[in-house]
Amino acid sequence: MKGFTTMKRFAFVLLLLFVGVGLFAQQSLNNNWDFASPAVEPIIPGAPSFVSWLAEPDGGAGIEAHGGATNIPLELKGKGTGPLEFNGNEIADPTGAALNQVYSVEATVSIANVNSGFVLIPAVTGRTLKVVRVLEEAVGGAVATCTDVRISDTNSSPVDVALTLVAGLTQGTFLDEANSAVTVEAGFGVPLTANKGIQIRKTGGTCATATSVFVIVMYKINS
Repeated sequence: MKGFTTMKRFAFVLLLLFVGVGLFAQQSLNNNWDFASPAVEPIIPGAPSFVSWLAEPDGGAGIEAHGGATNIPLELKGKGTGPLEFNGNEIADPTGAALNQVYSVEATVSIANVNSGFVLIPAVTGRTLKVVRVLEEAVGGAVATCTDVRISDTNSSPVDVALTLVAGLTQGTFLDEANSAVTVEAGFGVPLTANKGIQIRKTGGTCATATSVFVIVMYKINS
C-alpha cells in the first residue's frame, strides 16, 4: 500500500508538471512580446525586417523598426474601422487622418463654382468636421449681384458656418470671421453634420463680376 501511495504522488507531480508546461507554452504562443529590453522580434518570420521593444532613457517605452533595408516603415494599424488610440483617446481614424488637429484647405474657386456650390472638404466617414477659421478674398474684381457667399456643410439643409456679404468681397481685401462684412453662423466652431463635407456657396442672385473667390478654411476632424 505504501508503494501504491508513492506512485500516486509521483503521478500527481507529473500531472502538475505537464499542466504547467502546457500553460507556459500557451502563454508563449499567445504573447510573444514578453522579452527584456532591448530585444528584437521578426516582423514576419523569415523576413529581413525586425521590430524592437525597448526602454527609453527617459523611462518611456519605444518601438523601432530594424533590418537591412535603408528605409523600413513602421505602421500602427487597427482592425476594420478600429481607430488608433493613445491612453484611451482616439488620435487617428482608420484612414490615418489625425483627429482633433487643425487642418487647412485653400482653393481659388471660380465664380461659376461658387454659384453652383463647390465642395472644399469631402466628408470623413463616421466623423464630424468643425470649422475654426475662415478667410476669403475676391479675385478679378468685386463680387456682385448675389447676396452673400457662405461656408456651409454639405447637408441637404446646409448648416452655415459663416456668410460674407458681397459688399465686403472686393478685390485685394482679405476677410476673416472678425471682419464686419462676415457673419459668424451657428455652425462655426461646433461639430457639423456627421458624414458631411464643407462647401462654399452663394445665396440670392447669381454672383458676377469677380472671376473667382480665394478661400482658406481651417478645420478639425472630431473624434
